[in-house]
Amino acid sequence: MNARHALSLSRDEAVCLGPLRRWSAFEVCEAEETLWLRAARLEDEQWEYCRRLPGAERFEVLADGQLLPVGARVPRGYLPAGPWEVLHRWLQLELPAAETALATPFQTALRLVRSSEPRPASWLLASLAEWSAYVETAPLVRLARWSFAADAAGRAAIRGAPLPPLRGTQYVEESGLAVPAGWHWSPAVEAAVVRAALRLEPGDCALWFADGAWQKIAAGDWVRATRSAVRLTLEEQRRG
Repeated sequence: MNARHALSLSRDEAVCLGPLRRWSAFEVCEAEETLWLRAARLEDEQWEYCRRLPGAERFEVLADGQLLPVGARVPRGYLPAGPWEVLHRWLQLELPAAETALATPFQTALRLVRSSEPRPASWLLASLAEWSAYVETAPLVRLARWSFAADAAGRAAIRGAPLPPLRGTQYVEESGLAVPAGWHWSPAVEAAVVRAALRLEPGDCALWFADGAWQKIAAGDWVRATRSAVRLTLEEQRRG
């Protein structure tokens, strides 16, 4: 294959590759603890989707096989020689054993427990109406820091740092898993394991409530924080 695109990620993140099976362009190669994917051609949507994979690093592949990190000017290393295998065939062969191993921790249900590790909050769950009122007078330079997603119950999840000065619940986020500040999940398994258990696709987020319930926020639910976007969202929520 004359590859033009490549990405690398930890072998531990293999559980996140399932959604890529629907695209036949990918081949995969194992190199110690790293997985490499390559493709001759990807649509913009597919390449952007790859950016959302946990821990993924994307490269353009030069004619001589050198790897140019996205956004960089200097190549770094070469694409592995192989062997390479079609991704959907590799997943069928390799993932069942990994899924069996990862399923073990969830014989005990996941729950939230108090955490003694201080971590900065980067999400806020607030009233959509109060968020809308704040946005009307907030400086544009501040709005540029944030994106938000709203639900039918009139709540807004706002992410970005520093957070807006609103009443609400602050959340700490790790790999798309947001838990109330001062809490963490138990058993203390890796975030990739929790994402797999919750059946989250790359780009999806989970907003976890203190009572153990959680709400999925899909990648497309997030909207850039602009006055017009927040106004429209509030109007639609009030109309039901």
